Amino acid sequence: MTLLLRMRYSSVPLYKHAMERFNYDSGDAAEFLGLQRQTFQAWHRGKKLSYVDADKHACRLGLHPCVLWGSDWFTEDPYRKEKECQKRKRFSQRRQELKATL
Repeated sequence: MTLLLRMRYSSVPLYKHAMERFNYDSGDAAEFLGLQRQTFQAWHRGKKLSYVDADKHACRLGLHPCVLWGSDWFTEDPYRKEKECQKRKRFSQRRQELKATL
C-alpha cells in the first residue's frame, strides 16, 4: 500500500472529463469536486495527483480511475515509460556529445 501512496497521476484526463461533464464551466466542475477554481484550472497543465486524490476525484465523477488512466492505474509506476524514454534520450545525447569530441 505504501507504494500506491507514492504514485502520481496526471491531472489532465480528470480535467478533460470534468470539463466535458460540466459543459466547460470550470467553476461548476471545481465546486462539484470540492476544489478552488484556481486549483482546478491548474490541472490542465498536468499537475501530478496522488493515488488517493486521483481515486477520490474520479469516484466523485462516478468513474473508476482506470476509465481515466487506463492500464496505468494498475501499473507499478504510471510514468515508467516516460522516464525510460527520457533516459534513452539523455543517453543518446551524451553519446552524440562524446562522438563530437573525438
